[in-house]
Amino acid sequence: MKKTYLDMDRRLRKGGYTLTRWKGSHAIYQNGHPTVAVNIKLNEMVARRIAKECGLDG
Repeated sequence: MKKTYLDMDRRLRKGGYTLTRWKGSHAIYQNGHPTVAVNIKLNEMVARRIAKECGLDG
């Protein structure tokens, strides 16, 4: 299944992250101290890496 930015946005918000700002084509999320930058043109490999780093399932 192809992962899109909207899928990652839902997963991050469900995991407790909030969208703090936009910088160009990247959305910046925070959950306390950890900060995650997600490109709008997200590919599957990067989506898996972000999910793993953020402790999201799958």
